[in-house]
Order: sequence, then structure tokens, then C-alpha cells
Amino acid sequence: MKLRIKGNSIRLRLSRPDVARLARDGRVEETTAFGVRREDALAYAVESSPTITDVAARLASGRITVVLPEALAREWASTDRVGIAAEQRGVGPDGAGVLQILIEKDFACLDRRDEDADAFANPAATRAC
Repeated sequence: MKLRIKGNSIRLRLSRPDVARLARDGRVEETTAFGVRREDALAYAVESSPTITDVAARLASGRITVVLPEALAREWASTDRVGIAAEQRGVGPDGAGVLQILIEKDFACLDRRDEDADAFANPAATRAC
């Protein structure tokens, strides 16, 4: 799973095994260590829940969690749908901001890289790799 943060937007790109794990277990998580202590790490996760109706993100104790309605997560995992886009309103110091949330299937780059081994086939590819 890849994480990209820019301004008030968060984008998570999930590989084929990540999407399968989300569908099977209801959760996929990665951790990036910045030091030797546990609190020197950033964790990020996507999980599904049968009790929510809207995509939502939260940050607590160095962990970013994006939660999807369970039915939406399963539909996304079992179809050719590329991504799920959502807006979370009422964020920021004054509560008037919007967080853009995007969860996507990770497609292989057109200029083949080792990190693409588990990526989905890129629909824009014009030749077999």
C-alpha cells in the first residue's frame, strides 16, 4: 500500500494482495519507521466496517485510518472499479475545511519498476511487458 499526502488530501493506492486482504480480513495496514522507538513510526490503514455509511479518515497516536462501508469495500474489490473518492467535511482548526480522500487500485507504471510486481495491470499499457 502506498500513501500520498498533499495539503488537505490523502491518497492510498492498494496492490492486488492489499485489495484481497481488505476484502478477506476487512483491514490492511502498513508502518513506516522513522527511528527505533515505537512512537517514531507512522502507521496507515484502510479498513471496512458494516456500521458506517460514509468513507471517513482519522488520525490518532501516529496512525492514519481510512474506514469504508463494508459493502463498498467488497464491491470495489470484486469489480474493475479503479477508485473510491470521498470528502470529509468539518476538518481543520475552524471546522470549515474539507479533507479529500482517494483510495485506488495501484496500477503498474508504464515504465516497468520492481515495486510494481503486485500492481494491477495498467489499462493504458499498449504492449505486453
